[in-house]
Amino acid sequence: MAALSYFLGIALIPLLRRYKTGKYQPYVGDRFKTDGSEPAFGGAVMWMVFAFGSAVAASYCSGRTGLLMSAVYTLIVTSAGAADDCLLEVRGKNCGVKTRIKLGLCFVSSLLFLLLAKKTGLAGTAVLLPFGLGIYDLGAAYCPVMAAVMTAVIYSFRVLNRFGTDEDTCIGGLAQTVCFVSMLGLSAVGTIAKRDMLTVMGAVGAAAAAGSLLWGLSPSKLRSGSSGGFFCGALMASAAVLCDIYMLAGLLLCGAAFIDAVSAVVNYAVYRSRKKLIMRGAVLHKHISMFKINDYKVIMIYSAAALAFAAAAAALAVYGEKHYF
Repeated sequence: MAALSYFLGIALIPLLRRYKTGKYQPYVGDRFKTDGSEPAFGGAVMWMVFAFGSAVAASYCSGRTGLLMSAVYTLIVTSAGAADDCLLEVRGKNCGVKTRIKLGLCFVSSLLFLLLAKKTGLAGTAVLLPFGLGIYDLGAAYCPVMAAVMTAVIYSFRVLNRFGTDEDTCIGGLAQTVCFVSMLGLSAVGTIAKRDMLTVMGAVGAAAAAGSLLWGLSPSKLRSGSSGGFFCGALMASAAVLCDIYMLAGLLLCGAAFIDAVSAVVNYAVYRSRKKLIMRGAVLHKHISMFKINDYKVIMIYSAAALAFAAAAAALAVYGEKHYF
């Protein structure tokens, strides 16, 4: 899959760059230098790698239905980000698709994913709680509540990737690296809970995210664009649902992205009420970088946070297997 990511970059970067600059130059250029001509659509390329890996894994994995469902779901959600990239990069617009349309698409596609997951027996309405709190059944509230939560996950990774369409808030490789660590955590949860589908999905998702760093790590030759945040968010949202009884573990894996999203919400709320920002940047990762901390150190900070949340998710799985299953 790393080889696929590499060759897709070689093939697609010149083609995508043509849509941005109007000129086709059949080479990638210096990997460690940028000149402003670097194209977006990194999330769309990540999806291609994930879809390929899922198709291969589905041929021998017992949980092939979940893998294929995730591939379709991530395609639908990633298309919202790809539409943004198309408007901004290809058509030269100043803004992307209206927020309410993207929110609606994410919520409806998440709701359909949940209904299908329930119908196929891949997800139930019960969730394991830690600290001896037992198992709580969401009942009829499961689908609408979880669809809203999945949408929140998607938008959390969108913020981690960049704030809206503000490219200045994007740190090349940040969202992909956090997704990589989180998907490894999913694989660990699957191994502990003896659920092959989660183990394989975590491995395939981690490979897709890691492969994107070949071209997407700062300085990016293939920018993640809006599609990058939407893909990572959709991947993590579908993983949380497929964790079934360990749904909380799946949401813990999104912890690093949640921190960034909450910081943005608080910053915005304070600004609306006091006309004053509490951070230097619109989001936490941008705020940290403005203290003369380079991109790689910011990525390391968030990777450490993602690793801590992955450890917590694995601990919850160990707790569940020991006391309930």
